[in-house]
Amino acid sequence: MKNQCTGVILAGGLSSRMGSDKAKLRRGDSSMLAFCKTLLEDLQVSDIRISRNVGEGIKDVFEQCGPLGGIHAVLKAIQSTEAKSRAVIIIPVDMPLLQSNDLIQLIEHGQQINRPVCFADCYLPLYLPVNYAVINYLEDQLSNDGNRKIRGLIEHFDGVQLAHQNQSLLVNTNTPQQWQQFIAQQLTQ
Repeated sequence: MKNQCTGVILAGGLSSRMGSDKAKLRRGDSSMLAFCKTLLEDLQVSDIRISRNVGEGIKDVFEQCGPLGGIHAVLKAIQSTEAKSRAVIIIPVDMPLLQSNDLIQLIEHGQQINRPVCFADCYLPLYLPVNYAVINYLEDQLSNDGNRKIRGLIEHFDGVQLAHQNQSLLVNTNTPQQWQQFIAQQLTQ
């Protein structure tokens, strides 16, 4: 049975600290973008959308506004299609240890309370109900130099932060050193 939310991969950043496109980094036999797609496919989400400012994908309406710009663009694209989603599960392209059971936990809790849900002190991945209030909030923040932090979005809509049993699985790899640490860790397992 299909999950009633849309999967969103945030892969539209500049990767300036990494020095190369994080979506193309190799995790085993596949790219990080392919790894993220597989995670979402395993959840059987209703659809997968990719926020990406190069090549294929949904390009930001408000350029260089970070993750909120990508989230906004995807929600606008979803809003304009007939297959409208009531919620999204958003994952960043730079979390190589993310697991599907983490995402299931966010989705299940989010569906019960109909509010944003993330893990404590880690604002992505994020379960986010989709409605006009969320889209209007994003447009207001992005067009008026408002709060462009995901944390602000979560707090504005009274989001919940869940405890995670192993916070090290939620690590972002933003620099070549962090990526090399991940590779070295994989080789020792």
